[in-house]
Amino acid sequence: MDLVRFALFKTHIAWPNENWGSFCLKSDAAEVSSFSSWESKGKIEILVGMSAEAAIEAAASYISVFSGSSCRIWSPRLPVAFHSSSAHHLERLRRAKGLADGAVFMPGDTFAVSIDPGLISSLSDREDGVALLAGALATSDLAGTYRELLRVFERAFACSSTKLAANLSMFLESRPALGYSKSEIKSWIIKMRGAAVHADKERPLLTAAAYRPVVHRMIFAAYDVLINKQVWHDASPTRRFIWEPTYGPGANGGVIAVQGKEGQLTMEMLDGFSAFKMAASSPNFRLEEDFWPQTGPQSMKGQPRTMKVVAATEFAPEERNDGSDR
Repeated sequence: MDLVRFALFKTHIAWPNENWGSFCLKSDAAEVSSFSSWESKGKIEILVGMSAEAAIEAAASYISVFSGSSCRIWSPRLPVAFHSSSAHHLERLRRAKGLADGAVFMPGDTFAVSIDPGLISSLSDREDGVALLAGALATSDLAGTYRELLRVFERAFACSSTKLAANLSMFLESRPALGYSKSEIKSWIIKMRGAAVHADKERPLLTAAAYRPVVHRMIFAAYDVLINKQVWHDASPTRRFIWEPTYGPGANGGVIAVQGKEGQLTMEMLDGFSAFKMAASSPNFRLEEDFWPQTGPQSMKGQPRTMKVVAATEFAPEERNDGSDR
């Protein structure tokens, strides 16, 4: 019996080619096969099945390269199903009520801001940082966003690697309500960086699921550094107190919000594995008799998103020195 993972590729193919609806890709013992394809609003949508999420992203890369355009990955309403040629095995499965949480959207944390344009004049000495953060926000590829955010931090602190991790940690830890820690910052700056920036064979490529829980925390940190770092392009973690956000990403997911303050919150919907995006209009389909389940749920519901409300004094950053005595 096999467990098959499904995904939906959305891409623009400039010429009609029936082979996109019947391709098969084998790599590292994982096989990716298309089940169907159709045209939707000028783009080709291809339903594929495979045994691993890394294989899904690999197949999307092939499609992107061979079609000469981007290839977005979405999850259909049925993200996984069991496949077997044994009627006995299938009958045992069919006695089950269904897949646990199979009809639930998982909340994916994202971070978006709306900042008073009156603060623009305070960034005149760091226009390079503004450009780098804008580049990070402009890309829809999580790996690309991660790399651009690294550049924001490197530019801000004029250092990299271990020294950058230490100084960025001191800067972010001064706002304790959000729970930034030295170990978390080191994982961004040192541990993940090798696989995200370098392409040597010893480092396996990271999947989108590895970047997703990290990037939204990094985006808040990048805004905080860009606006509130006292001296730009300098190793010092000293703060200035210009931007006072009213909410931010929690260390364990969800949102930390200041009591009595307004804020702009965003959320994306993910499949039950928190791997790929879903939408209210995510397609449903019906599989052959040798699969279980054969189709996804007719309706879905979202899992509640957590929000912790704190007093303004808890959220505000602590005044610290430049950390030279720590």
